[in-house]
Amino acid sequence: MDLTSVAAVYERSSNGGEKTTAGDTPPLQSRLDALLFGETQARAVISVSALNSGKVLAQAKILGVPAARIGTVGGSALQIKAGEYTLSGDLRELHDLWWNSIARAMTS
Repeated sequence: MDLTSVAAVYERSSNGGEKTTAGDTPPLQSRLDALLFGETQARAVISVSALNSGKVLAQAKILGVPAARIGTVGGSALQIKAGEYTLSGDLRELHDLWWNSIARAMTS
């Protein structure tokens, strides 16, 4: 999963619910920093209901498109599990850090 995946999971989770995870990822095949912030080949993150997730994965397999379930959305926290690493943070704090980062850098 890359940063795009994290951002997409965050954006979907801001609607509320119980839990946000971007963590049911396959085992690490590279360094953690490369996984989270790398600029490798393009990836798409889609969000579907739990009822349809199996159908989507099955269709991707039929079409020869690599696909994996990377997590669930909802709630007030973001949790990323990658290999043996777990990163977590409060969504309000993470949003503040992202939304105000340029303004804070300009006043420093």
